Amino acid sequence: MASNRNNNDNRIRGPTSALTSFLRERGIRPRNLNYRNPPPQPQPQPTDQTDDAASQNNEDTQDPDLDDDDDDDDPQAESSSAAATHRRSTRLALSSSTTVETASASTSTTTTVTLQYTAASTLTSGQRKRKKKDDSSDSENDDLTPVTSPTTPRAGFSNRSRATRTRIEFCSLCRCRFSVIAALVEEGKENLICPTCASGGKDADAKKMPKRRKAKGPKVAGEDGFVPVPTLQDLCIKVIAHYIEDVEALGNIGEINMDKICKIICKNRQLNNHVARLFMDPQETQMSFYDCTGLDTTGFLNIAQFCPKLHTLTLNTCGRLSDPVTDKYASHLLHLRSLTLSGPYLVTGSAWTRLFTSLGSRLESFTLEHSPRLDLPSLDILVTSCPNLRDLRLMRISKLDNSWLPHISRLQKLEALDISHPGAKLTSGSLVDLLKIIGSRLRELGLRSCVDLTDEALVDGVLPNCARLQMLAIAGCDLFTSAAAAKLFNEWREHKANPGLVRVDLARCSLFEDEVVEALVRHSAKTLRELNVNSLEELTCAGFEALAGVGANGKINNPCSELVEIDAGFCRAVDDGVVERLMKGCKELRVLKVFGNHKVTESAYRRKGVQLLGQQWDTL
Repeated sequence: MASNRNNNDNRIRGPTSALTSFLRERGIRPRNLNYRNPPPQPQPQPTDQTDDAASQNNEDTQDPDLDDDDDDDDPQAESSSAAATHRRSTRLALSSSTTVETASASTSTTTTVTLQYTAASTLTSGQRKRKKKDDSSDSENDDLTPVTSPTTPRAGFSNRSRATRTRIEFCSLCRCRFSVIAALVEEGKENLICPTCASGGKDADAKKMPKRRKAKGPKVAGEDGFVPVPTLQDLCIKVIAHYIEDVEALGNIGEINMDKICKIICKNRQLNNHVARLFMDPQETQMSFYDCTGLDTTGFLNIAQFCPKLHTLTLNTCGRLSDPVTDKYASHLLHLRSLTLSGPYLVTGSAWTRLFTSLGSRLESFTLEHSPRLDLPSLDILVTSCPNLRDLRLMRISKLDNSWLPHISRLQKLEALDISHPGAKLTSGSLVDLLKIIGSRLRELGLRSCVDLTDEALVDGVLPNCARLQMLAIAGCDLFTSAAAAKLFNEWREHKANPGLVRVDLARCSLFEDEVVEALVRHSAKTLRELNVNSLEELTCAGFEALAGVGANGKINNPCSELVEIDAGFCRAVDDGVVERLMKGCKELRVLKVFGNHKVTESAYRRKGVQLLGQQWDTL
C-alpha cells in the first residue's frame, strides 16, 4: 500500500501560482532546480576503530519494526513506534555524546562518522519517507534546462552579462535604502550615508531606526505640508454612491457628476437593474456602464426603452447581453452613432447581422472586445451596411485572421483601426496590403500582441503608408527588431513624412534597445504625450535619459517637453538617477510608473505634481 501511495504521489502535480503560469507561458524556466541535491563529495575512508564502533552501535540499536511500512495504517502501531523511536533517539544521543568524548584523543574522522551515523539513526520512518519523496521529486527535474531564445522576454539577461551603474546601500544613520554609483564607491565600504543625511537635514545625527510602518495616512500635497481637502462636490458624490440603494432619483446634476457616480458604483460592483434605472432619462444622449455584471436582460432592455435618443453607448463586461437585447437596440436606438461592447459572448452571428443592417450609415464608431461569435459574414455586413465608419476596433476576436483584412480595406473613411490580440494568425503580407489601401487616412493603429508580424509590417507597411499616424501601439510584437523600429522613426524625421506621434505603446517588444527610444525622441520630442516601454529589458539608462534630453555629453538637447505619462515598469535600468532626470527634464510629466524596478529607492527625487507609482516600499 505504501508503494502505491508513492507511485500516485509521483504523478500528482499540485496547483501553480499565477506567476508560475505566466513564466511558463513566456518560456521562462527556473535555473538550478537541483540546488538541494549537491553533487556527492568524496568522503574520507573510515579507520578500523570507526567501523567497529559503528557496527557495535548498529547492533545495539537495530529494531526490526523501524522500517515496517504496515505500521502506517495502524494508529496504535504508529504511536508505539513513535514512542520507541523517541526512546531509541534518546539512547543514541547519549551514546553519540559518549563516543565524542571518548574519541577526542583519536582522529577527527572517527567523530565525524559517528555523528553522521547518529543523525541518520534518529530519523523516524515518516521523516525518511518524506525525505525520500523530496529527493525523488528533485531528481525528476534534473534534466530541465532554461529555455533561451531571441524572442523570450527575459532571455540573455543576467547580472554578470550586464554591467550595473548603481548599487543599493543602506544609510548608516537612518537605515533607509539609497542608490550609489558603483564606479565611485568601493563595494563593501562602511558608514555610507544617504543624500538626506549628507545634506545636513534636521537632526541628521540623531536619527533613530525607523519604526514599523503603519497604515498609510492621507498624502501630503507638497513641501508646504498641507493635506489636500476634497471638494464639497466630491464628498457629496461619495455619499450618494455609498447610499445608492436608498436613492430615489439623482436629478439634474450634470453628465460629469453622473459619470463620476457611475464609475464609483461600477467599481464597487453595485450596478444592478434598480441602480441603473437612476441613470436613465429620455433626454440622455450618452451612457456608459463600466461593469454590467449585475444587469440581466431586463436591465439591458430598459436602456433602449427609457433612453431612445442615445448617440453614444458603452457597455463593459456585458456577458448577459443576448440576441433579444441587440434586436431591441436595432429597432429603438434610431440615433445611435457610437457603440462599444466588451464581452458580449451570447450574441450570435445572425444577431450581429441584424444589428449592423439596422444601424446602417449612421454608425461612425464601433468597438467590440471579447466576442467569439462574430464571424466573417457578419463583418462583411458591417462593412457593406456601415460605410461611414471612422473608428473600428476589433480586439480579442477569436476568428479574426488574414481573410478579414480585405473586407476592412473597403472602409474608405476609416481613421482609427485596432485589431489587437487576434485569435488567429495575422501575417505581415496581409497587413501591408491593407495599409497600402487605407494607411494614408489612419490616425490611430493598434497592433498589440500580433505575434506573427515581422519587420516587414513596419518597414513596408507603416513607414511608407501611414504618414498621418498619431497613435501607434505595437506592444507584444516580439518579432519586431530594434533596427526596423529605429528606421521607421528616423526616416519619418528625415523625410518629414510624419509630423510626430502623440501616443506610443512599445511594451514587451523584447528586442528593442536604446536606439529605438533615441530615434523616437528625435522624431516626436515636441508632440509625444504618452509612452509605454514596460518590460523593455534591453533599455539602459541612456535610453531613458534621452527622453529628458540628456545626450552623451551630459547636456540637455531636445527633451520631450509635452510628455505627460511614462510607463517604465520592469525595466531593470531605471534607478534614482533616471527618475530624477525624467522629472527634471520632462516639464509636463504627471505620472511615472516604476513597477518592478527595485533600484528606485525611497530617496528618489520627487517633484510636486508628479505621481511616482509602483515604488517597492509602497506595498509594505
